[in-house]
This record gives sequence, C-alpha cells and structure tokens, in this order.
Amino acid sequence: ADATYNAALTNDPVGAMASAAYESVKNFTAKPYSTGRNILSWKQIKNITGYDIERSTSKTSTSWDKVAKVESTGNSTGTKTYYDTKVEVGVGYYYRIRPTTAKSEGLTWATSAKVINKPLMPKEVKASFKNASEGANLTWKRDSKESSSYFTTSQFWYEIKYSDDGGSWKELASEDYPTTSYRDTRKLKRGVVRKYKITPVYNGVAGVSAEVSYSKPTEIAVCNKDDKEISSITITGTGETANLKVYSYVNSSQKSSTLKTINFSNDNGKVVDVKTNVDNDCCNVTIKSVGKGTAYVTFSTPGYNTYTVGKTGDLYKKIKITVK
Repeated sequence: ADATYNAALTNDPVGAMASAAYESVKNFTAKPYSTGRNILSWKQIKNITGYDIERSTSKTSTSWDKVAKVESTGNSTGTKTYYDTKVEVGVGYYYRIRPTTAKSEGLTWATSAKVINKPLMPKEVKASFKNASEGANLTWKRDSKESSSYFTTSQFWYEIKYSDDGGSWKELASEDYPTTSYRDTRKLKRGVVRKYKITPVYNGVAGVSAEVSYSKPTEIAVCNKDDKEISSITITGTGETANLKVYSYVNSSQKSSTLKTINFSNDNGKVVDVKTNVDNDCCNVTIKSVGKGTAYVTFSTPGYNTYTVGKTGDLYKKIKITVK
C-alpha cells in the first residue's frame, strides 16, 4: 500500500486496520526495572488491535520466544508499557515487537538493544560517625521497586568493599538480606578518605553498586556569615544574635561530609545562649546574648570532645564572645 492509498483509508476503519500492520513500532526500548523484571515501552500506533512481543538471547536468532500479546489502548498514540516478569537474572535479552490487527500481523519487527537484568543500586547509602578511632557506620535501603520474592537470605546479599585514599578496593564484609547496615571497625586515621562500595548480589549475579565516602576531619574552622574565619566576636546589647558557621575539614581543603555535627560547650550561660543545626556542608550556629560579660564557646567534632581541651591534636576551636 503506497502513501496515497494509506491516506485514503482514514475514513475506512477496516482498511486502516489492514494497512496499519505495515507500520513499524517507534521508540521501542527495554530496560531492567527490578531484580527479575524488565520494562518495555513504545509509542503506540493508531488503528491496530495489539502487539506481539518476543525475546531472544541472540539478536540474529531465527527462533524467538513469545513473551506476550499486548492489547492496544484504544486509538491512542501515547506511550505503552509492559513488564516482563519471567526474566532470568544476569541473562542478556533482546526484545522485538510488531503491531497486529484483526486482519493481519505486522511485517516489520522493531528490536531493542540488549538488556541484562541485575539487582538495583541500594538507596539512601550513608556513612556516619560511630567511633573516634574506627571507620564508618554504614546504612542503606533496598530500592522500593524490588520485589520481596527475590529477597531471601540464601539468594540475596550485599558485598561491601573499601578503599583508602584512592587505593585498590579490598573486601570488607558480606551481609545477607534483610541486613541493611554494617559497622566498620577497622582503624581509620584522621585525614584519610575511606570510600565504601556496596553491591547487591542475587544468586551470584552482582548488581549496580553504590558508593559513599567517609573521613575524619583534621581541623575545625569557625567563620562569620561571610565565611571568614574568626577567633572572637563582639555583640552589642542583650537579646541580639550573631550567626556563625562551623566547618570540619580534611587536610585543610576538603570539607568533611560525614562529620557535620559539631558539639559545643558554653562556659557562661548567663552571657550567651547557643543553638546549632546542620546544613548541607556545615553546622550553623546562632549565638544570642542574654546578658553582658564574656563567654567562651568551644566547638569540637563528635568523639573528640571527651578529650581534655587543650591537649595537642584535639579537634576543637574556642572563640571568645564579648557582650557589651
């Protein structure tokens, strides 16, 4: 049927259905959706009744396995999706699709790129402070799209590796599901950046890894609202406030993203009141004057504030606050 003939069929639904099968499906894609499930999507064609979907492990195969016959959505040209739930994890598949009508089957197949199903990347991976001399406390969550039927202790686990200062990856631990946390008790010196890699594994098939970095700061900086480091401030009048930022740094330049919480001690609560809250890369501090006089506020990173203030190497910073 040439273009002139097809155009003439717009007022002939039966003829249109017959000619529509000669069209090829557009925008056909196949992607992993979750462990054991692939998602297929394509742009629908008008005047057809459905689609044949097949798959094979070889793009040039002469024998494709039937996956499904999917009905069309009315006369829509919008996007259609289908979930293949009988997928072998770790196996690469090619999918192909053709339109069908009550009168005929499509002559042209649209073929997807190869898709290999594997476990999804863990979500909300965090490395937090647990001990002053050890590595991080790791926590993560499985992707909500994952089907619980695949998450059994015997078949699903997480492999955890670590790397210090960009070195080679080393095995750290293996945790069976449903465990989604791990405490690293290996020693970690201040200033060393330890990177963790968490990989989900199903029946020996490794999924998409998630990485997170952890480091202990080597210094603290107390800054004013313009990010200039200070050692003292003066507040005029009671009831007034001064806003400060406290940063923890690794090796003078890299802000520590894992130890943002800052502890503080206030030696004179009759002069100032101190409040803190954590932002993206620092600890915001609000100092409010409640009386006149002098106070010293000492900021320190968690785990180090129990040391004697003034001891060589302690991570603390003391500032003088004068209220006039």
